[in-house]
Amino acid sequence: MICYLCLEDKKLRKSHSIPNSVFRQLKKQSIISSVLIRLDAQGDSLVKQTQNTFDCELLCAECEQHLGKLEKVFLEFIRSQKNKNKLGKYLVIESDCLDIIKIVICSIFWRMFYAKRVYQEFDFVHLSKEYAETIRLSILSKDINRLQNIDVNIYPVRDKIHDMKQCVGFFPSDCKSFYYLLIEGFLIEIFNPKNLGKIKNSKNKVTTVEIDPRKDQKLVQIFYQPHVKLKNGLFPQKILKQFNS
Repeated sequence: MICYLCLEDKKLRKSHSIPNSVFRQLKKQSIISSVLIRLDAQGDSLVKQTQNTFDCELLCAECEQHLGKLEKVFLEFIRSQKNKNKLGKYLVIESDCLDIIKIVICSIFWRMFYAKRVYQEFDFVHLSKEYAETIRLSILSKDINRLQNIDVNIYPVRDKIHDMKQCVGFFPSDCKSFYYLLIEGFLIEIFNPKNLGKIKNSKNKVTTVEIDPRKDQKLVQIFYQPHVKLKNGLFPQKILKQFNS
């Protein structure tokens, strides 16, 4: 079969759209060993608990290994407190690997785009052929210059009541032109050029803003409103009561 990355005819391995290490970390933290996924931007959005890591045959062994090395850099970055320097309400994130971080973020949605033939959960992801090919070449060659026209923003999410690191989510915004990814306590936007936190502002530094999602009505709807009907205790009752009153 043809590998989606190198385009060579090779035996394909099952690849994870979201790095599998993210799900393993969540399962360690979760009492009920499940993951919370938001799938729809509408008010009656579907919320789903799953242990599915959304893997399907996309890449050959060599390309899987190549992407795995990039993912390792990405995960080490977002899990390292050394990369965070707080300045008031702003956060300065410094790393020599911002290029790799952006490539991996784009690769997640690139993989979702092709994996939706197997998982309808990814039906919301739409990439033009040009964007898909641009991202493919960027991943293959680790060439950040190919992604100049793709905007990526990143914000640390700080909720004093609930640790947002216990959740992972992928969902569209109310505008079909860009998407959100909640991963390891960071809210990532892709294809949205208007907000702060853009990667990258300089060669190795990005200045972003900490977000308390309960103070922003739009983010409240994204993070909490869909979960009101859940009775599993993933979100504290003091959060859910404000929606039931």
